[in-house]
Amino acid sequence: MVNRHTLSIVLFTAAIAGLSWWLAEITEPKQQRQQVAGHHPDYYAEDLTITTYSETGSPKHRLATEHLVHFMDDDSAELEHPHLWMFDPVTPPWKLRAEQARITNNGEDIFLPGKVSIDREGQGKNRPYHIITFDLKVQPKLSYAETDGAFRLDSRQDWVTSIGMRGWFKEPARIKLLSEVRSRYETQ
Repeated sequence: MVNRHTLSIVLFTAAIAGLSWWLAEITEPKQQRQQVAGHHPDYYAEDLTITTYSETGSPKHRLATEHLVHFMDDDSAELEHPHLWMFDPVTPPWKLRAEQARITNNGEDIFLPGKVSIDREGQGKNRPYHIITFDLKVQPKLSYAETDGAFRLDSRQDWVTSIGMRGWFKEPARIKLLSEVRSRYETQ
């Protein structure tokens, strides 16, 4: 049988241990859960459209996507089925479409892997353009795009193909073709 003296020592020790635990809980902040290092999304958006405007209030760029996922570690975003419009006050907008995109550098750089379609409607003396290219890098603020991949431009009955392209979409629009250039131009 346990004597009273031993029982009181055990109860006193248990009370001190319980009090110590309770004081530690209320005086020390709980340790924050550490983030696992790596490339993990921190937010996403569905059916998103973003438009940037000039100082005069006219649209400069518009980006629409079915699905956007943002990553905090490198401040990048991945998009599904992106559509990008680049506006110019004197011509119809250039419209870029792709299956995927990756935005980096605080929105300064957009990479469109795979097949990319670029279209501009004709208006007045400006011809319509339909472009198919691959792995396009775009800098929207500069209205600039480039690729080292295959490139094809169609305008009415005329066409031109090349490997690699540098393009400026703001008027006066111009394209620099890099290699293996072939074309057909019909006079009317």
